[in-house]
Amino acid sequence: VTVTQLRQWNGIRGSNIRVGDRLTIHPGSEGSDFVMHTVRRGDTLIGIAGRYGTTVARIKTWNSLSSNTIHPGQALRIYR
Repeated sequence: VTVTQLRQWNGIRGSNIRVGDRLTIHPGSEGSDFVMHTVRRGDTLIGIAGRYGTTVARIKTWNSLSSNTIHPGQALRIYR
């Protein structure tokens, strides 16, 4: 796990964390099984997350998304 990954997974912009902060760690994400989901008209992140049993936050992290906006034809990496 790299510092960059920890920042992405936890939405940390700087390099400081505080005692008591909770961190999300995804061991084994690199090289793990994943699928590519192609966004279709009408898809939402919450719907995609539900379909794959994950969260919107994880999908955003895995795909470096800064907002909930997605577009038809966009490819999203979804780890299993």
